[in-house]
Amino acid sequence: MRIKIDLDSLAYEQLFERICKVRCKGLQQSSTEWIFIVPMGKAGKAIGKGAENIKKLQSTLSSKNSQHQNLRIKIVEFHPNIKIFIKNLISPLQVETISVFEKGVKVSDSSKKTKSLLIGPGGSKLRQLNSIIERFFQKTLEIQ
Repeated sequence: MRIKIDLDSLAYEQLFERICKVRCKGLQQSSTEWIFIVPMGKAGKAIGKGAENIKKLQSTLSSKNSQHQNLRIKIVEFHPNIKIFIKNLISPLQVETISVFEKGVKVSDSSKKTKSLLIGPGGSKLRQLNSIIERFFQKTLEIQ
């Protein structure tokens, strides 16, 4: 699968790597939240003591662009096992089951609140999660 990265995203990934001293495997941007994917075992280093790296990144981004003032930054550890990666991705939410099929992944939970948080307003969170899973595993995500 070919991935298109614009220059802005590449610049933000490099800024993240320079501040956090951790390689960035990917960046998923939305208007309210940016998700940085880091290698296994590097999330703690990326966050920093007392979340100092995240705070520094947020202040740098907000000083460059006023649109990034209330931006939420999330660090997610990559894992080659898709079930563990999805658990990392949706944390702190917990779901009852994650089933992996040939072409997709089905996340099931009986709680309407959990499902609505996974889907997001207008399906925005689901599209964001789907984009990340398609990029790393070439599968689609379904919430049931």
